[in-house]
Amino acid sequence: MCDAVYGVRCENEETLQIQVRCVKPRDFEPPGPFTIQGRPYIDEDGDFGVLTQPPQPRGQAQLETLAKVIQLNPEITYRDLAEATGISKHRLEKLAVKAGFEKSGKTWSRVRF
Repeated sequence: MCDAVYGVRCENEETLQIQVRCVKPRDFEPPGPFTIQGRPYIDEDGDFGVLTQPPQPRGQAQLETLAKVIQLNPEITYRDLAEATGISKHRLEKLAVKAGFEKSGKTWSRVRF
């Protein structure tokens, strides 16, 4: 039984350009198709390069924005965080936990799992 099935197709063998598409999601909204490339990225960086980014799942952009703002100012208050991110104060706590942060006293810190 598969949770997800991805179709992978090599579009250019010389550069190892590969199209990736989720063809069978189970209990989640699948990402859009994206393309990765091996050469020259593997030689230079040690990993594939992403040529086209898949669309972000809903809420992912908010999580990333929240994480960036907290990392820049770990002592930011809920009020200032809400103003900086555009996220309502009552949603911030849940999103912060989902992004891997907790507030202890006046300082935000990363939660270790």
